[in-house]
Amino acid sequence: MQVTWTSGVDVGATTAATATIKIPTSPFPAEIFCAGKDTTVHSLPDAAGGGLQFRLSTLTSGPGCGTVHRGMLHACWSP
Repeated sequence: MQVTWTSGVDVGATTAATATIKIPTSPFPAEIFCAGKDTTVHSLPDAAGGGLQFRLSTLTSGPGCGTVHRGMLHACWSP
């Protein structure tokens, strides 16, 4: 998973992001998914364990990310 965002994320804040995801052990092992509009990254305060939460929305795949998928993915990273 590669997630990018263009501004700093203060602790406790949320900012817009984009992402590309490949999930090898899934029903779509060869697909690369793109996450666009409404995708966010949220920085957790230390009291909540720190780290980052990702909300991946507007999922697409295929050539030019032209195949639309329903749903969203949630992921997290902890230090």
